Amino acid sequence: MRAITTARRPRTAALLAALAAAALLAGCAGGAVAGSPTGTSGSTVPTTATSQTSGTTGATQSSQVTPAQVPGYPTRPDRPVISVVHTMAGVGGISGEQRLVVYGDGTVLRPDEDGTGWTVAVLAPGELDALMIRATELGLLGDLDMGEPGITDSPWTTMTITLATREIEHRVYAPGYEEGLTGAQVDHRRAFGALSAEIAGLAGDRLTAPAAPYEVSRYRLMARYLPLDGDPVPEQTWGGPTSLRELLGDSGCAELAGQDAAAAAVLLAGTEDDVMVGGALTVGVSTGVATPESLWLSFVPLLPGDEGCPSTGAPASELTAPWPGENRRPATAWEQWIATQSVHEAGADGLLGPDASSAADLTWYDLTFSVATADGRTVVDVTAQHRHSGSGDDPQTFAVRVDASTGELLEHR
Repeated sequence: MRAITTARRPRTAALLAALAAAALLAGCAGGAVAGSPTGTSGSTVPTTATSQTSGTTGATQSSQVTPAQVPGYPTRPDRPVISVVHTMAGVGGISGEQRLVVYGDGTVLRPDEDGTGWTVAVLAPGELDALMIRATELGLLGDLDMGEPGITDSPWTTMTITLATREIEHRVYAPGYEEGLTGAQVDHRRAFGALSAEIAGLAGDRLTAPAAPYEVSRYRLMARYLPLDGDPVPEQTWGGPTSLRELLGDSGCAELAGQDAAAAAVLLAGTEDDVMVGGALTVGVSTGVATPESLWLSFVPLLPGDEGCPSTGAPASELTAPWPGENRRPATAWEQWIATQSVHEAGADGLLGPDASSAADLTWYDLTFSVATADGRTVVDVTAQHRHSGSGDDPQTFAVRVDASTGELLEHR
């Protein structure tokens, strides 16, 4: 399998710069910025909010906030209400992520200044209502067309807003880019950027206290047995009380908590030669409890509400693939990883068509993985469907078959 260059750990500046660019554009769009109404989700008491008109320095107006203006949202401390994920594209599909999360109890988690950790803050009373009113004013509770700029290898940002009865997701590829987009698409992007930047900049009397460091207590651990170009040298050792063999089992994935999570934090803090791969911080580890002796361990910090290890997907009886195989089953996390690398390589080599030739292109495809035995080897079959594929005679789909042990591309169509 061809080596893939990995990206260094992203810094918060990348996220804030993207949001700042979007916010600058949003300043041209007009509209009122909601302030700080008092009350809770579902309150029946009208309250007063102070609104600042965008583009007018110091101009304020007072308005009555009615109950209908505050959409219902979950109030549990482990339920994200607004989540913003900024993903940096990288060579060969390797990328890093930064997140902003606002929870139902008003807790706000954001990256710290250098991107190596997290900060936690709590919104002042009424501020979460204010953010939800702002989302309503900006039209972000509806289905918006953000447009698809005709450029490649750019970052993208996803915003998820969770209401009491439904979830809304918006995805902006190449934030701040407007060339070739319609006026409506530009307005939608500016609205998206305005709310994102407001969350990133929450401070002062909008918080109960200044943001403080947040200690991650859970990690998702995933292992790779094959190195990629740019991987750290495996000089670290695993010091957790549970062996890697026991943790990873057959799935190649584990959720770390307690003393194992503390060991992960020590391991990550003790290495400078780390990389970001698919949003995970990766370190090399020398170990005598696994074969081969070197592992590349990827740690994803799990915030409240995050899933531990990915589910295995559909039952094997429901899985289909373009090629025959015996004993078909869902792919493990490691098998999905190695197959995804081969998909990116095949796309870069032009084997999957012009619409799947770059990392940015491939983010628009939904991939389905299954594993089977064929010709005496274990294979991973991958089928892909473009999210905006037409219904005509030329649907945007492709399929690849990969050797599950080596990542070798065996077939494609």
